[in-house]
Amino acid sequence: IYPGRGTLFVRGDSKIFRFQNSKSASLFKQRKNPRRISWTVLYRRHHKKGITEEVAKKRSRKTVKAQRAIVGASLDLIKERRSIKPEIRKAKRDEKKSADKEKKKADKAARKVEKAKQAGAQGSKVSKQQAKGAFQKVAATSPLLVTPIFAQQVSVSCEEIPTGSLETTPYSTTTREVVHNGATEEMLFEYYKSVTYVENCDPTSVSSKSASISTITIF
Repeated sequence: IYPGRGTLFVRGDSKIFRFQNSKSASLFKQRKNPRRISWTVLYRRHHKKGITEEVAKKRSRKTVKAQRAIVGASLDLIKERRSIKPEIRKAKRDEKKSADKEKKKADKAARKVEKAKQAGAQGSKVSKQQAKGAFQKVAATSPLLVTPIFAQQVSVSCEEIPTGSLETTPYSTTTREVVHNGATEEMLFEYYKSVTYVENCDPTSVSSKSASISTITIF
């Protein structure tokens, strides 16, 4: 539409339409479909008028594999590896497997020898808890000189072992847990639960029929 020509039509929904002449404006207001009017642009485009089609020749592409060298292997090395016969390749693979097995066996034996050397150098075994600094129980080698309340260092015969409210079943044939005279259950619980262990209480093995208290445990 040239400047100064045509008309402008604004619809109720504020949409703007420009017409070249009164003919196109009249057809629009009649609600005619431009695709059914032969002289309109939409009709000619819809029916492919005035378009010269050029038939392009299809090009067929063939994919060709090309060998290239990679890092750590030249092209000649790759070609040589590809040309190896399957029998030779299998023999080489088996040979490498057997060599790897022998190497593993040798390494395992060397580790065993090293472990044995370290164990001999360390001496006694140390548990994980002891290595972390846990409390280690020490076996009593002599009678205690200082005893807690209500647990005195005494020498009694097997027949005269005192019994109390906390007397329990013997841990073994030669060890029995007893409560000293005068220590009731309430007293023991109040004063650190002092318990004495009488050891070697066997009339047949001890000629004097006496037992010494060698361990005192405070719970």
